[in-house]
Amino acid sequence: MADADFLPGDVVAVNTPTHGQREGLVVGTHLDNVGRQIVEIQFDRPGDYYYAW
Repeated sequence: MADADFLPGDVVAVNTPTHGQREGLVVGTHLDNVGRQIVEIQFDRPGDYYYAW
């Protein structure tokens, strides 16, 4: 596993365009058609998700 791999259950910090830096829980990952790992992050409110690569 490379250092850039994320697994469900990991806690990560991301910079969002509207809320600045936030921490969240990785709930899923997948590769897009270009080969980037897309990480689905859930923030503190239910239904509040963010996708980052």
